[in-house]
Amino acid sequence: MFKRILVPLDGSTLAEQALPLAARLAHTTNGSVLLVRVVSPLPEFGIYTAGAAPYLQEILDEKLTQATAYLAQMAASKPLDGINTRIAVFSGVIASNILDVVHDEQIDLVVMSSHGYSGFKRWALGSIAQKVIHHSPIPVLLVRQHGQKLSGLSPAVPHPVRALVALDGSPFAETALRPAAELVAALSAPARGEIQLTQLVKLPTVEEEMTYEHLGIDVDIRQATLYKSGEYLQAARERLLREMPDTTVNITWSVEECGDVAETLIKLAEHGEGIASHLPCDLIVMATHGRGGLQRWLLGNVTERLLEHSSLPALIVRSTEPAAKEPKAIQQDEERLPLGVGFD
Repeated sequence: MFKRILVPLDGSTLAEQALPLAARLAHTTNGSVLLVRVVSPLPEFGIYTAGAAPYLQEILDEKLTQATAYLAQMAASKPLDGINTRIAVFSGVIASNILDVVHDEQIDLVVMSSHGYSGFKRWALGSIAQKVIHHSPIPVLLVRQHGQKLSGLSPAVPHPVRALVALDGSPFAETALRPAAELVAALSAPARGEIQLTQLVKLPTVEEEMTYEHLGIDVDIRQATLYKSGEYLQAARERLLREMPDTTVNITWSVEECGDVAETLIKLAEHGEGIASHLPCDLIVMATHGRGGLQRWLLGNVTERLLEHSSLPALIVRSTEPAAKEPKAIQQDEERLPLGVGFD
């Protein structure tokens, strides 16, 4: 349950787009919001002698005072009306301070804009967001700059939310399932939301099928691939329902053919394009690790392209890695996995 919500702000209207979402969650869960602003040191002033230190301290103190007044104003703003809201101001390295607050305040969810001050892609593609997402032990919800989905949520008005959760057959990717269901339920309440479990598969080409036939393999590889992935997604759905028997979220699934993973996920989520007939989604959910436990979502091409090109908010969930296994055991697990696409 997302009850303690952290919203980092930098003074820009872009970063403030995270406030309605945070307020909606806090309203539904009877939780609280912590607004944080980190004032960076003063690199723009260059290197000074020791005699300049008092003047630099005065400038920093003024910046801290301004930041405190700004957060107080945001805490009293309309989106947070009636929400238990606190503020905190720090100076130093932005990402490190955010992560320290996550730990010290036992935060459940970070809600932050994908863009920061002046509109450059500093949150989603810059070092701050990469460090926060990569090292955060809790889910991070990124709000898009130009995306309209979820940006107009009101704390008091129900709005069914639909999320796309991409799976690749690994337990790492499945870490995102429960947070996705909890987030969608909270954002949708009292309406019923929906999460769509999706696995992307690369189906064999006609030439590959002819090769199988030439070798005497009497199996419809395409149908076998789709069937095996469908079995996996149905099993994942049933496991989630057993884990959350009282969930108010509808859980659907689909297997989709793809060539380019990021492009296919964006088309599915934003436009509902795919083999089956789908409705567009409000949110994309992904884990930080994919097949084999490698850090492929965050450090690979797929996540970077999703964050750069998709207009939808993204919930990034840190994977919980299973206990270490012997190489042979890992290989056996891989052989049992459906013929899906890894997150690389």
